Amino acid sequence: MCCSVFKHNDLNMIHSSGRGTIVVVSEGNYIILPCSLSSQESLVRTRFDWKKDDEREVFVYDAGLHHNNRRSGQDEHFRGRVSHLSDQLKFGNASIIIRNTKVADSGDYTCDFPFHQPDRETVGESFISAIILRSYSNLKQLRVSTFSYIVLIVSFVCGILSAVVLIAVSVCFLYFTV
Repeated sequence: MCCSVFKHNDLNMIHSSGRGTIVVVSEGNYIILPCSLSSQESLVRTRFDWKKDDEREVFVYDAGLHHNNRRSGQDEHFRGRVSHLSDQLKFGNASIIIRNTKVADSGDYTCDFPFHQPDRETVGESFISAIILRSYSNLKQLRVSTFSYIVLIVSFVCGILSAVVLIAVSVCFLYFTV
């Protein structure tokens, strides 16, 4: 799967590939980290965990208890800035929103269903890399930021093209050596 979503005013960008999803947003905005079950079964009475860099607890939902209503253990850095889409739980959606993004929010996030049966699949990616860019006060810095976006996009495209070329070369090699 490969898709990109761009939003010019808030400088939001989403890139998704077979390895995971990369979400880019500017500092001070909000970011939605997507995660849901392919079965679309209700998550109201289940548990899902969001972690950053495999250790920092970002958000835990456990059958109605979560960090915004009596559940403890959330990393101090995320306290008061993370919520889930409560009206979407009944559709299997475990996505979260991080508000007032900070550069320190950049990192790798995982969505996990610890009591999840193996025959159920997660839609999209459960591994997400978030990149939070500093807000810029002058146009010259903004042009550099725009250039950085272009470089990022080109590197994604080149990475995908490199993988396609590598596969094609491997297939040709196998074909001609057999």
